[in-house]
Amino acid sequence: MGEITSVRAGETWGRRLEGAGAYLLRYGLVVVLLWVGALKFTAYEAEAIVKFVDNSP
Repeated sequence: MGEITSVRAGETWGRRLEGAGAYLLRYGLVVVLLWVGALKFTAYEAEAIVKFVDNSP
């Protein structure tokens, strides 16, 4: 019986680790996308598209 509880404890640890990994991936991607989106409102980005806007009809 000691082995059965050991396997179940290992499965629980694996599920926790999977959940933590999914959480980190999901919210890490959200942070990156928000960061890139926020950069679109900076002066640096506005200056980068001036050459395209000046030559557009």
